[in-house]
Amino acid sequence: MKRIKLAHVNMNDLFVGNIITVYSRQFKITAFGDTFTKKALDNQYDRTFILIKPCSAYEELGKIIHQIQFIGFRISNVLLVKLTPQDSFTFNDPALADDFSVGIELLKENAYHDLLALNIKNAYISVPERLQQDVAFFFSRQHQPDLTDCSCLVVKPHALQYLGQIIDLVIEDGF
Repeated sequence: MKRIKLAHVNMNDLFVGNIITVYSRQFKITAFGDTFTKKALDNQYDRTFILIKPCSAYEELGKIIHQIQFIGFRISNVLLVKLTPQDSFTFNDPALADDFSVGIELLKENAYHDLLALNIKNAYISVPERLQQDVAFFFSRQHQPDLTDCSCLVVKPHALQYLGQIIDLVIEDGF
């Protein structure tokens, strides 16, 4: 591919897991091309993981995501799942198997401490020592979907900045 300048893609968009659009084609960044690029871009953000527990997963999800995005977090991964009783013990909380939980991988400088400062109730925040283990457990596995009374929400990349408000509207309309 030739070197080209894209006005809508900047350095903040270049992280593993992000999807960028180049000439109407979407490219997912899955890994760094070489060690120089990894050194230059990998330490750009700190990663953290939050698991929003079932009691807050529906009613408060949009507000929590809006609050997280408002202070500058970038969302790398989001997944809504119903954990099995065995899975819930990974997070030392058997109540997680009661209903759906939402896992979110976030990016930001000083991510862990900034997320703690938000004081989000009914949420598990992964400590830096467990981050890789929690992210791998939550996002690398196949979760059995529950396809009863469900709907699908597709949010286009340009609208991700409004994800919290979009989720609030969807929930208010009864979906």
